[in-house]
Amino acid sequence: MGDVVPDLPQGNPTVKAQSERAADFMIDMVHRYPHQVSIIATGPLTNLALAQRLDPEFASLAKELVYMGGSLNPRQTRPDEVAHQFAREFLNAPRREFNIRFDPEGASIALRAPWAKITMIPVDPSTDTELTPALLKRLSRSDTPVARSLKTREAGFPLWDEIAAAVWLDPSLITRKADLYVDVNTQFNASYGDILSWSPGYQPGLGEGRTIVVQRIDIPRFEDLMDRLVAAPQKPLSGRPLP
Repeated sequence: MGDVVPDLPQGNPTVKAQSERAADFMIDMVHRYPHQVSIIATGPLTNLALAQRLDPEFASLAKELVYMGGSLNPRQTRPDEVAHQFAREFLNAPRREFNIRFDPEGASIALRAPWAKITMIPVDPSTDTELTPALLKRLSRSDTPVARSLKTREAGFPLWDEIAAAVWLDPSLITRKADLYVDVNTQFNASYGDILSWSPGYQPGLGEGRTIVVQRIDIPRFEDLMDRLVAAPQKPLSGRPLP
């Protein structure tokens, strides 16, 4: 018996998946709109690596890459139990994070590609954030499609992907950042999949990419931005492919 996908509380999707591979779609978009496409990646970087291997011009034709992934030295900053539970993940392995360790080789290929600009959102700034019941109530008080969907969401998670989107929309939210060279450990040892980083001048020069690494953000302004965007008028998705 095959898997059965239950009805979703917020409603079932109406947009149908395209038959085209994600890597081919991205390649097509950067060629159609050279130096105009910003890519915000909030999961493993496998498709970006595949696109780069299929088309060596891919990364150089994009405007920028903003990705949520990796970690440098995150520490628990919120005092509640939710923050404590999430802190267990990086307490003894501060360089390990799911999106990168899911496919270390793919991540290394993607991060070594010749992007015009790379912005990394590691775990570090997310420890200041949490989708608390109060914030969830605030975000879901309007009657927009996104706000109605949020009414079904579980509270208690850090705002990892939301930071990536917000920083892309408004880079002034960043209050502390570092300019580093970043790569991934692809050696089959105890640190497989961990982030590697060097200050400029100390990098090994083996193809690692220079990266803007976000370390802290302005949390009140970040939450205000989410609130404004969730409450703003929203057009329904048409399900039509991009032109």
